[in-house]
Amino acid sequence: MPDGPSRANVVRDLLARRQAEHAVISVSPDDALSIPYSRMKLYDVSQLAVLRADKTVGIIDESDVLVAVFCRAENFKKPVAR
Repeated sequence: MPDGPSRANVVRDLLARRQAEHAVISVSPDDALSIPYSRMKLYDVSQLAVLRADKTVGIIDESDVLVAVFCRAENFKKPVAR
């Protein structure tokens, strides 16, 4: 096993730092799937932090959204946290 922080710790630390700078593009677990889709397109990113009360509770990426809405566009109305 390599020395140094794990990948999960690096991502967690990066999100915490960026969040402290108010530079994280995020969504809430209660947001409809249309919200992360729109933000990914607007900011040209493929992943977003999922935050609840300023705490990171997950990450959503483009494939998560596409799989959820494939053949079922009405799923855009469902919450990020299912």
